[in-house]
Amino acid sequence: MIRSIFSMFFFFISIVFFAFLCILLSFLPGLSPSTLGIRSFGKTVLWFAGIKLKVKGLENIDPKRPAIYMANHTTVLDIPILVAALPVDIRFIFKKSLAYIPIVGWAMMLTGMVPIERGTKGPALKSLRVAANKIKKGMHVIIFPEGTRTRTGKLGKLKKGGFLLASLSETAIVPVHISDTSHLCKRNIPLIKPGHLTVTIHPAIIPDSNTKMTSRDNIDIVESLLKQ
Repeated sequence: MIRSIFSMFFFFISIVFFAFLCILLSFLPGLSPSTLGIRSFGKTVLWFAGIKLKVKGLENIDPKRPAIYMANHTTVLDIPILVAALPVDIRFIFKKSLAYIPIVGWAMMLTGMVPIERGTKGPALKSLRVAANKIKKGMHVIIFPEGTRTRTGKLGKLKKGGFLLASLSETAIVPVHISDTSHLCKRNIPLIKPGHLTVTIHPAIIPDSNTKMTSRDNIDIVESLLKQ
């Protein structure tokens, strides 16, 4: 119990510490804040909490080809899990309002995280086009297609924004399944328990001229893989 409490405390302290680190690294030439700061954050949090991570399907990642990694989202642990598991220079898609959070928001913007406007169609579509242009330049991004954490631990309804982003950027979708983390970190309870988790990286869904990335078939494929 004591370790679980300290692990959650350490998690939030780590967010602030590594946010500061990423801000500093972003001003140094020749260094990648994502590699040096963000991945270190993920691995450090999991190590301190005593969480052992098993990653399957690494052969489905092509570091030289940009991709949109779509993952299920159950708890706050999903973020450090993904940055620790994916061996690429990764960025997150996040809602724009988070950019205004002191320190953490600044770090996200300085490290090239991609803000998306929610709500009205005009601003939202414009922000998706900006994000698509960044991805076309070779960026690997993570998006939670449910839009938020689920309260039940079961996969929620997938929103079309991520699939539209894949269509606009002409980029492959890589479904990533995280085994249920709710037994290690329950919503609204400040505890992180030690344990074992598995991340499964599935084969990419490649854009082609015959099928739209926003098609019901593609959404159903991703949904079925994230439910496993």
